[in-house]
Order: sequence, then structure tokens, then C-alpha cells
Amino acid sequence: MFPLDVFVKLKTTEERKDFLEKAGYWKIWDKIEDEMLPYVLKGDVIKGMNKNEVFMCWDKPSKIRKDFRKNAYVDVLNYKFEVDRKGREFLLREDSQTAYKNEIVTKYVYLYNGKVFSIVYAGEEEDAFDELPVEENADPEPAK
Repeated sequence: MFPLDVFVKLKTTEERKDFLEKAGYWKIWDKIEDEMLPYVLKGDVIKGMNKNEVFMCWDKPSKIRKDFRKNAYVDVLNYKFEVDRKGREFLLREDSQTAYKNEIVTKYVYLYNGKVFSIVYAGEEEDAFDELPVEENADPEPAK
């Protein structure tokens, strides 16, 4: 996990940049594809993102599992969200002070060959595989 308490105590931009470079986080930012950068900065997960970009948007998921469908192995990332009375969604945090009064929903992010191909709510999982970019006679071995 990112040592946020250390990072926020740094006073200058140069100190923060130096900290990010030494910790290896700066390299991850450099690898973000240009077309994905605006979405990562807003925290919006979209199709075509890689796993690191999803983690940058929504942090690590509550659960990661592998699934095998249509001759392909896919990674499924589980995320829990709170939905407030105005319909706004935000990530459920362990220390949430509002979870008891908000609706909790689960979203599944499906990745094939390291790229997001579908994002669905719990109960819509079968619909996710309609978008799986695999041909019926494809090699079932997972991508390395």
C-alpha cells in the first residue's frame, strides 16, 4: 500500500517527485497510455484499461478470481461501492462512516489478456461474457 502519511508530510513538489521515483511509483505513471490518462485522473474505469490503470482508479479489489469461459481464462476483479440517496457511487472503504445507511453494490471488472473488456454489476455477470474478445476455437491457455 502507498505510504500516504509519509507522502503528505513532504513540503515541495521536488521532494514528492523524488519520493515517487525512489518508491517506483513514477514508472507506473509513465506507463499509462495517453488515451487512458484522463480517465485514470478522474478515477473512471473503462474498457481497454490494463490492471495497473484499474488499480490506480479504484485501488486493489476486495477479491480477484480467475474464470474460464468461451475457451479463455479471464481475471475478475470485485469492487464494492456505496450508493447514497442521491444515486452517487463511491468506493466502499473499510473505515466508512456512511455504509450503514447507504446501499452497497458490487461491480465486477473483467480482464482478458491484461485488458478490461467488461464492467458489470452483480447479477449481470453473464452479460459480461457477451463482450469477451475470444474466438470459439482460440487457444485456452492463459496469456503470459
